[in-house]
Amino acid sequence: EADAVSLLARASDALAAGSFPEAEALADRSAAIRRSPDALRVRAAAQLMAGRFADALAAYHELANGTA
Repeated sequence: EADAVSLLARASDALAAGSFPEAEALADRSAAIRRSPDALRVRAAAQLMAGRFADALAAYHELANGTA
């Protein structure tokens, strides 16, 4: 659990720094340990900022449907 939180914090930092692929990878690693809406939000934001609109939209729908 602590690893998931740490990875998610690092993902958020990477997102803020503009390192979108790193942010997505870290969010995915966090979600692999503990699937959470926050990890999906960070992943979707990274995808959106990287111009991967279809992927970001899919992540949004995953969040909206409560499958996170």
